[in-house]
Amino acid sequence: MISRQHRVGPSRRVSVLGATFRTGLLSKSLLISLLGGGVLLIVLAVLAGSKFTSPVTVPLPEGVSRDEFLRESAALERRFQSPPAREEVLFELGRRAAERGDWRVADDCLRVVRIDHRRCGQAAAYLHGQVLLQQGRLSESEPCLVEFLAAVDHQKQPLVSQADVAAAWKSLSYLLALELRFEERAELLRTRVAHGEAGSFDLVARFFPSLLQWNGAHGVEQIEAALKHDSQNVALRVALGRYRTGGGQLDEAAEILLKCYEERPNNLNAVAATIECYLERGAWSEAQRLIEATGPTNDHEPWLMLRMRGRLLQHAGDFQEAAIAFERAIAADPSSTESYAALADCCRNLSDTKRRDSALHTLQGLARIQSRLGHIAQQPDDMQPLIEVAEICETIGWKVAALALANVARQSLPNEARLVELLQKLEATEGRVE
Repeated sequence: MISRQHRVGPSRRVSVLGATFRTGLLSKSLLISLLGGGVLLIVLAVLAGSKFTSPVTVPLPEGVSRDEFLRESAALERRFQSPPAREEVLFELGRRAAERGDWRVADDCLRVVRIDHRRCGQAAAYLHGQVLLQQGRLSESEPCLVEFLAAVDHQKQPLVSQADVAAAWKSLSYLLALELRFEERAELLRTRVAHGEAGSFDLVARFFPSLLQWNGAHGVEQIEAALKHDSQNVALRVALGRYRTGGGQLDEAAEILLKCYEERPNNLNAVAATIECYLERGAWSEAQRLIEATGPTNDHEPWLMLRMRGRLLQHAGDFQEAAIAFERAIAADPSSTESYAALADCCRNLSDTKRRDSALHTLQGLARIQSRLGHIAQQPDDMQPLIEVAEICETIGWKVAALALANVARQSLPNEARLVELLQKLEATEGRVE
């Protein structure tokens, strides 16, 4: 097992169980409260009985002097009546540095602690991921968080608290959403919801990702900050290009995205984002050339690519194929109001009244749901908007979403008459499974 200092860059795909929480970069006060909680208690409990490795034979991380190391080592030995190991001392120094906001020293200390260290490896991976995220170093933070969650998932008795696991999922969810990697975020949330570990906002992000605002100034600032640390990261640059497109800065967006496409012509996220920018500029022929170069469609393409295929077919007047493309996009992202509106238009041109009315019915339901999401995000403990959304889901045939939302609300309001009635209705009917 190598230390984290050798694993800078995009993470590999790792299967882990868990979920995400309300998006938003962790504040320093929140991070300090986490540090002072589960991680510290666990480290204090496990340090005793470990062996000491002399710092004289192994170079210390930058920012840690030999005297500082020896003082901390001696303090730990006095506390636990046993010499601590080198990595345990560095973890404690890194934890203290993070607590006071000295991210550079915290990074230098934590990155040398191996994930498989039996006493503090998991805690170090978790904390290192948070420290990197605080600095805006997204591409370095992600593998730490993924590795931490994978390690916790594969251990019967994790060495960290559930609060730390929840915070790691929250951070990973935020990171994926910030980079507009909604497909991967949806996969994480799907698992979290399936295991009954999701809160109200988790359910909103799981079932209605396309109804949440993503193109805000905060997201742009965070992506720009991340690119200062990793200027060649394609995922970050594609995200910035999409933010620029969403903000109407089409010339700058085109410049960013075309460079990404030229470097990675097989990267479908880059292709889809470039096509979207072309369409916003009215450059339909350029967009068509790009889509033709990607080959035939498949159900595993990025959500944006599925929608772009539909838009190009719709523009060309091939409404039958366009309708199929938008239905494929809806299957991947059922909350896409753009896809439902386009499908309804295609069906109108095909004189397919039944499919058009169905698309419009769902579109109207999603519009009603969207008007309630802001309140849920700001006041997740208020169950009434959640119940209203569950009722709307039932009317548009989204049984799975309705059940999930109703069951979360029932935990707080077990005797709510509306909930009892809704759950009885859901149990008596069959609906669509998202």
